[in-house]
Amino acid sequence: MRIVLVGCGRVAHHYRTILNDPKLADVRVIGVCDVDAPKRMDFASHFRAFESADIEECIARGNP
Repeated sequence: MRIVLVGCGRVAHHYRTILNDPKLADVRVIGVCDVDAPKRMDFASHFRAFESADIEECIARGNP
């Protein structure tokens, strides 16, 4: 399953831990969307995903 994270606020930091669980090995973060560029870029780097502040772009890139 491929997902795009929308929002990199307080709750999103739990995703780093949760998505490392071997039970979720088939879940891959492919994109990160947030208006806060430093947070967005940090998460995108962590998950090796694309990043954008534009939700429409994230939807388009998430649906090849």
